[in-house]
Amino acid sequence: MGRVRVADLAKKMEIPEGDLVHKLRSIGVRIEGENAHIDTEVIQAILSGKRPPPPAKSSGRPARTRLDSHSTRGRSESDVAKQKHE
Repeated sequence: MGRVRVADLAKKMEIPEGDLVHKLRSIGVRIEGENAHIDTEVIQAILSGKRPPPPAKSSGRPARTRLDSHSTRGRSESDVAKQKHE
């Protein structure tokens, strides 16, 4: 899946960027920042007359990372910290 800058898409469509942003937001596309990008999947859905897919929801928790190639499940934080410093 690719991404396209909103400004570039507006230029190709020969419409003002502000108008495109307004239209995209009115159908539920989330646009943030001056240098916003949208997924090509969203563009294809719009062009085919479908509603764009909803944005992926996050759980609100940071992603878990592994300290090494071994699982940390079932071990205490102190055991994990000791292994990290070894």
